[in-house]
Amino acid sequence: MMGRPRKLTLDEDARPEQRELTKKMVEKQKDQGKLPLRPPTYLKGFARKAWKTIVPMLNETAIVSAADVYTVRLLCEQLEMEQKAYLEIQENGIQTKIFKTVVTPLGEVKGKDFVGYRRNPSTLILSDATAKIKMQCDALGLTPQSRAKMLDLLKPDDGAEETVADLIDNATKGDDF
Repeated sequence: MMGRPRKLTLDEDARPEQRELTKKMVEKQKDQGKLPLRPPTYLKGFARKAWKTIVPMLNETAIVSAADVYTVRLLCEQLEMEQKAYLEIQENGIQTKIFKTVVTPLGEVKGKDFVGYRRNPSTLILSDATAKIKMQCDALGLTPQSRAKMLDLLKPDDGAEETVADLIDNATKGDDF
């Protein structure tokens, strides 16, 4: 059974081991630079607004670096997809009725028979986008559990020669993995 997930924090009221591991993570990433505040030119609409909202918050945390730009872009794109799908469902509903048109041999419409319901395709888009948003948020450390996992990556195992944090540090110096 897993205990309570640890969090990334520099708060003086937090436990010393939490602060220490967070400081190590921030120190390892400080040379990688921050995310650009200006969104990529191809991001439009809600995705662009999401970038302008999310990136300043991520840059303040010092947990995310310029290397995460692709992940942040994917997150913003999925947020826009989720919003569009949600609005479409609000407008047209979760499902629509399906009717079969009854036609005479001469081609005259005699009536319409109800044959069932069809799921709105936007429900699938909404579900897919929501799952991808969660995955991107986890990758960026935007959930408590993912922040705890990041701390575990920094903590050396007994007998391990190199931690993931060491590998990140070596990568920024140009060493091969």
